[in-house]
Amino acid sequence: MIRVRNLHKSFGNQHVLRGINLDIEPKSITCVMGSSGTGKSVFIKLLIGLLEADQGEIIIDGESIVGISEKQMNRIRMKMGMLFQDAALFDDMDVMENVAFPLTEHTDMFEDEIQDRVIKKLKEVGLENIEHKLPSELSGGMRKRVGLARALMLDPKIIFFDEPTTGLDPIMTSQIGDLILQTHQRYDVTFIIINHDVNLSYKVANKIVMFDEGRVAEDTTPQGLIHTKHPFVRKFFAAHFDMEKHR
Repeated sequence: MIRVRNLHKSFGNQHVLRGINLDIEPKSITCVMGSSGTGKSVFIKLLIGLLEADQGEIIIDGESIVGISEKQMNRIRMKMGMLFQDAALFDDMDVMENVAFPLTEHTDMFEDEIQDRVIKKLKEVGLENIEHKLPSELSGGMRKRVGLARALMLDPKIIFFDEPTTGLDPIMTSQIGDLILQTHQRYDVTFIIINHDVNLSYKVANKIVMFDEGRVAEDTTPQGLIHTKHPFVRKFFAAHFDMEKHR
């Protein structure tokens, strides 16, 4: 579904990505992890066309996105959904309007069709009878679910998640993990999750990709990480399990 070769990105003298090579299989769940500042968010912005690569190749669903026009990129973006870290809901719109936004912007569907679709998507993410609430009236977990419903509205082939469990308590984090698995099973699409949460990654991922200093330090299954020889990856997971031991 996504192929990345020799991807580089710098901002002035700061070389953020230093030759990323990565394949993401269709209908997989890939978690991209690493310390803050290792280039994970920049990587996602390159994949969705918000930034341009300095060097390298990005192929999404068989199409290169490097150097294409904004019109061409918008067509490819129709294959993508995005759940932002804070859900990025419009504060002055109610839930119905927020979730309907992709359809009102990009389709000619009638209003009653859109409303029916919104209610269906909300129900699929475990929410009912909240269509007329404002984002300020929702809990953090509910906002994430609304954001996921919106990301699903155009039936994308790929959904990006940016730190989906940030700011949530352990119980809600576990529920979001369950929701990711249930949604993936229902829609059978490609999920890419930017994430610091080791427990979530082990729960949902087919593959975990570790970034370190702008490069891919490890690209393996969750089970494969147990045998990693990479010093940064060993240190990262040792710190996590040490924290778990003292809880």
